[in-house]
Amino acid sequence: MLNLTKISFYKYLNVGLLFLLTGFYLYLISFYSDFCRDNQTIECIYEFYDAFYFPVTKGLEILIPILILLLLVPASIFRNWLFCVGAPIILLTFYFVQDISVYGSGFMLNDRTTMAKFGMYVLAGLTLVFVCLSFIYRWYKRQRSR
Repeated sequence: MLNLTKISFYKYLNVGLLFLLTGFYLYLISFYSDFCRDNQTIECIYEFYDAFYFPVTKGLEILIPILILLLLVPASIFRNWLFCVGAPIILLTFYFVQDISVYGSGFMLNDRTTMAKFGMYVLAGLTLVFVCLSFIYRWYKRQRSR
């Protein structure tokens, strides 16, 4: 039988974050996908879709699979990832995304959606490197202790 008392708090946190973000993503795409259908004004399109909807949904499309894959690693690696990689990169991505104007245009100017996707791609890459290095370190530590 499954003993739930032996499962770490950080596994529960990972599952909770996964359910919370998946629910928020499904809520956004089901209720707000045609929010500006009746009101096709510039303010509605720029201030809702370009400022909020597209960056959040595209960022969550990358963050949710990262959390699913982190369910497979030990809780100590998830804990270290959460504090050393996850939180700082997500906060930096939020900072860079909110700093971009939704009304700006130009050839070399990134919009908020592109910057949110780029930040999540950086997070995915750093997560892969972090998990691989953590497993290599654990293996090396076990070999040295023999």
